[in-house]
Amino acid sequence: MTNFFTTGWAKHLALSALLVGETVLAQAQSSDTLNYFYLVENEPSSLTLEQAIQGALEKNHDIIIARNEQEVTRNNATIGNAGFLPRLSLTSGYQHSINDTYIEFAGEMPPIDRENAQSTQLNGAIELTYTLFDGLSRFYTYSRLQELQRVADAQTQQAIENTVYQVISTFLEVARLQEEVTINQETVALSRERLQRVENRYLFGGSTKLEVLNAEVDLNTDSVTLAQSRLNYANAQRNLNVFRGQSPSTIFRTQDNFDVNRQLDLEQLLEQSKQGNAALRLANYNLNAARLNEKVSQASYLPSLNLSGSYGYTKQENDANFLILQEQLGFTGGVSLNYTLFDGNVRSTQAQNATIRAENQARSLEQTQLAVQRDLLNAYAVYENSLYLLDQERINLETAQLNFERSESALQLGQIDATAFRDAQLNLTRARKRINDLFYQAKQAEARLYQVAGTLGQDVGE
Repeated sequence: MTNFFTTGWAKHLALSALLVGETVLAQAQSSDTLNYFYLVENEPSSLTLEQAIQGALEKNHDIIIARNEQEVTRNNATIGNAGFLPRLSLTSGYQHSINDTYIEFAGEMPPIDRENAQSTQLNGAIELTYTLFDGLSRFYTYSRLQELQRVADAQTQQAIENTVYQVISTFLEVARLQEEVTINQETVALSRERLQRVENRYLFGGSTKLEVLNAEVDLNTDSVTLAQSRLNYANAQRNLNVFRGQSPSTIFRTQDNFDVNRQLDLEQLLEQSKQGNAALRLANYNLNAARLNEKVSQASYLPSLNLSGSYGYTKQENDANFLILQEQLGFTGGVSLNYTLFDGNVRSTQAQNATIRAENQARSLEQTQLAVQRDLLNAYAVYENSLYLLDQERINLETAQLNFERSESALQLGQIDATAFRDAQLNLTRARKRINDLFYQAKQAEARLYQVAGTLGQDVGE
């Protein structure tokens, strides 16, 4: 995030604090309902963009889930899961039986005829098994597990970057609406002042009832616009609180003053995206994992060689047998070779499916590469266009401001009517809102460029 947060936070728009607790709207249009969202007992706390992002990194549930899944894949990427380690087990057992037994032997040995003959068997052993060769499947499996760990790392980075971008976008929207509320509040104050002036003139015969009614309509219109902008502002705050893992009802005011970085280079961003874009990295890792899985399936065509050994003790006692007691203590070991001649084409099907999945992942990578280029080009077009329009609107703002000041003076001198003054007021308000919208649109496009280039979360990663 170094690029986004260290690009010259020059003062562009003086973001006014949210006038929570004030009753400006109530003075213009008495309505307790409209003030419901904005009246609180205490002054709201200030929130910077860095604080909003830090809160999301610590408490956002999507990020926490992604990190937990990342930990699971790290736990799985071991040589034990790949089959490199031997298996050591301890077995034991005891069996007791009571039976009526009759045994007749060949030859001259007399038969055995026992009722309620008891027999017991006791055994215990330590067994060791180890695969000496499995067609290199273990090596490919271990490499695939490591690749899946990289997949999880990329997914975590992607989740973090997506959340950080959402936080930035929502924070910018809150700041934009905060400034819009301020503009609408000033518009309501001017309309109220204009109504008061027209009413005073009407009392002394200097204006008509129609002018008073027009001023009242304009004030009501501006008050409705203010109420809507306040509602949008409150909703945007709640959205940001959810991303931060905070209660939706938390009240705050944005505190950052910043400017747009005008030095971004498209070719440099395209080059950075080849290595840094999380979606591209994820597609590459998925392709590598699919190719390794293909090799694992092909290894099943080779024979497997297994080593086994055990050290154990057995004891048998039998009342109805020519062997009354038998004990054994010692080592048993061996080597076994297994080769499947035919398995109903299961291995063949698995190998074919693994090859198809690898091909699909290769095409997915190509599609992701095209999508990343498209997203960068689209974001850069928005970025350049917003900057161009912003420069043009600043010129219009200067003109609208000058026109408003002259109209205000002319109205006080009686040189123009209230309608002409209203036009000048609306022109100034529209110009201020257009600049406000374009500025934050350009700033959001800048953040989007950093996200696609893969540099947005450099300092807030794992």
